[in-house]
Amino acid sequence: MSVQQWETAPQIEQVAGVRRNVVAYAAGQGVVGTVLDDLAIGVSAVLANVVRSTRHAGSSASVSVSVDIDDDRVLAQVRGPEAQRARLDNPGVALGLVTAASLMCDIRVSSPGPTGFEVSMHFPRTAGSPGPTPAAASVPHGRFPSA
Repeated sequence: MSVQQWETAPQIEQVAGVRRNVVAYAAGQGVVGTVLDDLAIGVSAVLANVVRSTRHAGSSASVSVSVDIDDDRVLAQVRGPEAQRARLDNPGVALGLVTAASLMCDIRVSSPGPTGFEVSMHFPRTAGSPGPTPAAASVPHGRFPSA
């Protein structure tokens, strides 16, 4: 098992750098292909939403991203202060979560404590054959060629 964590200020300009660090770390641990692509997209979408929510609430508290890799799965977690996490009426937030949820992962949102929230994304370590596409995700999505 291998774990790495990054802390960043709630600034949208920091998202790309964190994404690149996450991808470089995961690739160094042997994660490849569509799993690596999905990890990059998921971390970017969720981290950007957490940063926006944190800034909207006027908080300057840092946000964190951790990646835990073992033989069977990749777990990415984005943590931020309790800041408007239920603002699903915001199209940007809703799109980011739908984007992350449409990837090859299991996504969970939780409040591990009274002052924060966490979005967890579980990815398989290796890409399996894709199963049937659920009706809610019937619109094809593209993949970014690089992180």
